[in-house]
Amino acid sequence: MSADFTLLTIGNDFQGLKAIIAASFVGIDLNVSTTFQEADRHTPDFRRNYSPTGNNAVLVTPQGNLFGGNTVARFVAQFGANNLLGKTPFEAAQIGQWIDFEASEVEGPVTCWVSHSGDDKTAATARKWALQSLTALDEQLSRNTYIIGERISLADIVLAVSIARLYAHSFPAAERSQFVNLNRWLDTVANQPKFIAKYEVPVDTGAAPAKAAKAEKKKEEKKPEPKKEDAPKPKKKKDDDDEDDGADEAPREPTIKNPLDLLPPSPFVLDAYKRLYSNDKGNIRANSGAHLIENLDMAGYSAWMVTFNHCADYPLDFMLPNFLSGFYQRMEGNKLHKYGMGWLYITKQGGARHCEGFFIWRGAEGLPAILKSEVPDTELFTWTKIENLREHEERIFDFLTGEGKYFEGREWVDWKGFK
Repeated sequence: MSADFTLLTIGNDFQGLKAIIAASFVGIDLNVSTTFQEADRHTPDFRRNYSPTGNNAVLVTPQGNLFGGNTVARFVAQFGANNLLGKTPFEAAQIGQWIDFEASEVEGPVTCWVSHSGDDKTAATARKWALQSLTALDEQLSRNTYIIGERISLADIVLAVSIARLYAHSFPAAERSQFVNLNRWLDTVANQPKFIAKYEVPVDTGAAPAKAAKAEKKKEEKKPEPKKEDAPKPKKKKDDDDEDDGADEAPREPTIKNPLDLLPPSPFVLDAYKRLYSNDKGNIRANSGAHLIENLDMAGYSAWMVTFNHCADYPLDFMLPNFLSGFYQRMEGNKLHKYGMGWLYITKQGGARHCEGFFIWRGAEGLPAILKSEVPDTELFTWTKIENLREHEERIFDFLTGEGKYFEGREWVDWKGFK
């Protein structure tokens, strides 16, 4: 489908790519200017007639001009057979809110992070903001194949174009590996033929090479080189010639167990307690709370009061819960739910936020080594080991129930349980 539209954009700028890829998905042949240059957008004529801010994504139409990557992409997405804007008014609003999220929470910090090299203060601030936004996206994608529902929408295109810049330039593999759901989604979207055809920079999430390796391995298994030893042989009695059979085979690597799996059995069964607590719909203080105080095996477990030390870095209510969701996901990814459980509460008092809680972990000597080595956020908390639960009984009950003296005079913001 041809359209009488011309896009003014500079090279492969991400703002223009949003509209170009959206047009590809809905089947529109979008005319893209090949003569528009960086200097053009700074002229008085351009700012007067095309974009008052000199935006480098402007769509020229018979009705007039539109500027801004998201605005142009929204306009283009209305055409063609592929509906990228939702089937119902509510779905359209959901897609719109994530496009707005890209503009307000992703575009700015990612652009700043990519454009500022080194470890200067600007880059550090942008990085922290971007990681908070990526954590929120990862949480959303833990429940959905795509941003909204089970099919690609304009929200997926806009966010993928914006975030792909980070993967191409500034996102260390060790750091991106924390975002399992985000990586899976970006790998899916960025490998769509209509996306690849327009986005010239390869997007490596770390998931794609694994897929390719798996496919190559399958291919090799399907068409093996003929080998003489592959032919079936009749069984024969073992004789002297058989003594060396298997001698050339490489020894199998021993499975390395988590040191926590090697601890002596404990009379306190963590899974059983999790079920007891989860099903306790009555008086938690008298039931599952009292059971924990009475029965936690302090020779096989350790108990910790926890305080997050950087609440001031998360000034908006949604930011700290998003961070904690990512923290829990990183623990979950390392299977730490098998060895502990805990509660973190976020409250406000006089404008200041507080995040404190209570955890129990397998092992009596200290925090699990895997927690400290594989979940770097751990060092952002103060972990205070307690030896006698009865001395801290009331405060522990407050954390198990979400009510009590700890919460008096504080405004509740959020609660995050890990089990």
